[in-house]
Amino acid sequence: MILPGLVYLGFFCLYTWPWVAHPTTRFFTDSGDGYQNVWNMWWVNQALTHLHQLPWHTYMLHYPYGTTLLGQTMNPFNGLVGVVLLRFVPLVVAFNLMVVFSFVATGVTTFWLCRFFCGRYVPSLVGGFFMTFSAYHMSKTLGLMQLVSLEWVPLFVLLWWRLLLRPRARLAAGTAVTLLLVLLCDYYYFLFSVLAALVILVHLRRTRELKLDATSSAVFVGLSGLLTIPLPAALILSNLTDPMVGGHKSTGTDVLSLLLPGGHWRFSHLTQWYWGAIHVPLGDYSAYLSITASTLLVIAAVTRRRLGAHAGFWLGFAGVSFALSLGPYLVFHGSSTGLPMPFDLIRKAFPLLDYNIEPVRIIVLTTLATAILISLVLSRWTARGSHRARGRVLTGLVCAGLVVELWPAPPPLTPVTRPAYVSALKRLPPGAVIDNAATAHGRVDKSLQLYDQVLTGKPIAFGYISRTPSTVAAADARLQQTINAHLYGVLCHKYGFHYFTTPASQPLPGRLRVVYQDSNAIIYQLC
Repeated sequence: MILPGLVYLGFFCLYTWPWVAHPTTRFFTDSGDGYQNVWNMWWVNQALTHLHQLPWHTYMLHYPYGTTLLGQTMNPFNGLVGVVLLRFVPLVVAFNLMVVFSFVATGVTTFWLCRFFCGRYVPSLVGGFFMTFSAYHMSKTLGLMQLVSLEWVPLFVLLWWRLLLRPRARLAAGTAVTLLLVLLCDYYYFLFSVLAALVILVHLRRTRELKLDATSSAVFVGLSGLLTIPLPAALILSNLTDPMVGGHKSTGTDVLSLLLPGGHWRFSHLTQWYWGAIHVPLGDYSAYLSITASTLLVIAAVTRRRLGAHAGFWLGFAGVSFALSLGPYLVFHGSSTGLPMPFDLIRKAFPLLDYNIEPVRIIVLTTLATAILISLVLSRWTARGSHRARGRVLTGLVCAGLVVELWPAPPPLTPVTRPAYVSALKRLPPGAVIDNAATAHGRVDKSLQLYDQVLTGKPIAFGYISRTPSTVAAADARLQQTINAHLYGVLCHKYGFHYFTTPASQPLPGRLRVVYQDSNAIIYQLC
């Protein structure tokens, strides 16, 4: 575990340079969704240690009516670890440590999984490298901390497979706890892990390797149900009683984005001709496997009978998840062909998933299966025999190819800032804030509002969350109308807002007391 961890840590430092040169002054994320995830870590600590409540509801956002956070991509696992880390280090260091941990741990857990199937060290090391530094995983550093937190998925697959082969009560308990850790990182990964578990169960039953006993089955079913069912059940119930808005409609993934490196590649100018036509966020279409990995998949398909009993299963697993990741319709070079894909059947059968599942994220299952298949092919090449030297040369070429093809573009560096007006706001007596001075490019920036709250600790109007209940959205609309009408008395006496911040270039009309002003911002007192 130590050597693989050091290898992955070294490549993380190389691939994300100059992140490691600024661990205390820069957040290892962007200033969009990245700030939302900084808020997530702050909020979990705030809820548990200061407010003494569970973090799935808050009045700090969407004040004064508050909102559920069941639909928020809160990755509470990182927040819970952050509760401990924040006793010793500042928020920026705690956040950055969790980013580093996720990349190193994803590599290590995938290394364990690959070694379980191939039994060889170096091929497993390469499989772990491919998984943790895949284009999919690296692109999530663009603000999607919940998707960076991939480390428990390979471990769950490993423990689940072992449990089905050699059931033991202790292993069953560990598998259930690992599934909980997956859930506490991301709903998507939890769903994908459950589906993978069902497919593996069917496969091992078909091959007659499945061994179950009453004790281990009862431990896993009982413990996993107790630990993991309440949160998804609460989310589903909340969505049924108060439908959430803000989901992403399922769209097709450009098929070329799975075959060619895109804008998040270090040498992206070579493929600009293709990714320049894809009009979706960079982090949402970076699903590239690499030409090297694709070549090894072809080799695995041709030689599958010599790669072990389960090579065919992982090929099928990779193929099905690849097809599902293409979305409801085949998209080629930025344009939909209108050709229905397998995901369209799922969307029609479960309409709720249409706005809550982004098909491109299913590529994580393809990536995991590919990592295992890479280790199987390389282990075959480096096995003892007359061609072992040639196998080592080929393995070296594979490693070189993966290092170059997976090399990401320079990551975003988000500075730890504290605008003067935010410092002034923090010094003012407690009170809720309408923070319109949090602007970027001349417009109110909802992500900056969250970061300002991290610095001030004061409740704010509105709030950037992943899924907003319909009743909260309606209340937001009424509040916005009141703000637009400049009904300051209503904002004070009905809503309870004490402060209103604006850019210095956009002062509020009417006579309000100014409690702070500089060349960038004004703070008005409403109450």
